[in-house]
Amino acid sequence: KFPRANPACAKMLGYDTPEELMSSITDIAAEIWVDRNERNAMLDDLRRDSEAHVEVRMYRKDGGFIWVSMSVSAKYDDDGGLEFVEAILLDITERRASEVNLKAAKEEAGSADMAKSSFLSSMSHELRTPLNAIIGFSQLLTSSKKLGLADKQKRMVDQILSSGQHLLALIDQVLDFSKIDAGQIDVNIVDVSADRICHDCVETASMLARAAEFDLVYAADGRDLPMVRADPTRLRQIILNLLSNAIKYNRPKGHAVLDCTEQSNGYARFEVTDTGEGIAKSLHEKVFVPFERLNQQTGPIEGSEIG
Repeated sequence: KFPRANPACAKMLGYDTPEELMSSITDIAAEIWVDRNERNAMLDDLRRDSEAHVEVRMYRKDGGFIWVSMSVSAKYDDDGGLEFVEAILLDITERRASEVNLKAAKEEAGSADMAKSSFLSSMSHELRTPLNAIIGFSQLLTSSKKLGLADKQKRMVDQILSSGQHLLALIDQVLDFSKIDAGQIDVNIVDVSADRICHDCVETASMLARAAEFDLVYAADGRDLPMVRADPTRLRQIILNLLSNAIKYNRPKGHAVLDCTEQSNGYARFEVTDTGEGIAKSLHEKVFVPFERLNQQTGPIEGSEIG
C-alpha cells in the first residue's frame, strides 16, 4: 500500500485525493507497476546502493498508463530491514511519445534514403544505356566518310553529340550518392571560352526555339570575348536554364537575346533578355526558392522550379 502520497502524485495517477489513492491500492506491485520486472530491477538497485533512478510505466486509475521518471531512495530500520521506499515522480509521457515519434521518423527517413539510392542506381543504368548509344552513333555519323553528310547535317549531329556528352556529365555528378548525402557537388574550375559556351548553349536551345517559332539571337557573335574561369558543365546548366525559361515563358513568336560582355572589374557578364511578361516585383524574393513556380503552378507550362 501507499503509506503516504501528496496531491500531485494522486492527480498524476488519476485519483482525486491522496486518501483515495492510498485506500484504493492494496497491492502496489500488481496495481501500480505495468512491468513487475522493472520494479524488481529497481529493488535490486536499492539493495546495492540505497538510491536508484528509473524510467518506468505506471498504471492510472482508469487502467491506462503513463511514463514516469522516478528517483527512489530506500529507508531501512535499525536492523537493516527495508522499512519503506521514498520516490519522487515526474510524468514524462509526452517526452517518451516524442522520442517514439522521432525514432519512427528516423527509420522512415532511412527507408526513404535507401529507396532513393536504389532508384538512382537503377536510373544510372537506364539512362546511360540509351545515352551511350546516342553518343556512339553520333560519333559514327561524324567520323564516317561514306555517308558524306552535308554541312547542315553535320552541325546537327555535332549538336546531338555535344548535348549527349553534356547530359552524361550531369548524370555522372547527380548519381554520386556520397556527395549527394553530404550535400556536396564537385566544382571543376578551368579556363573556358565564353564564346564557345554561348555558341553551344544557343545551338542546343535553338531546337526548342524553332519548335516554338521563336527567334533566339546570340548578340555577342563575332565579338572577341575573354576566357573565363568557371566549371563548364555548371556554366552551361545556368545559361541553358535561362534560355529554356526565356523560350517557355514567352509570348507566341517572341524572341530572346543572349549576350556576354567583359566588365571593368575583370568579370564576364552573361545576360538573357526576352519578350515575356516578366516577373512581378513582389515575387522577386521567391525567384531562387526551390520548387517555387511564381504563380505558374496551375499554368499550362510544365516545370518544377529547381533549375
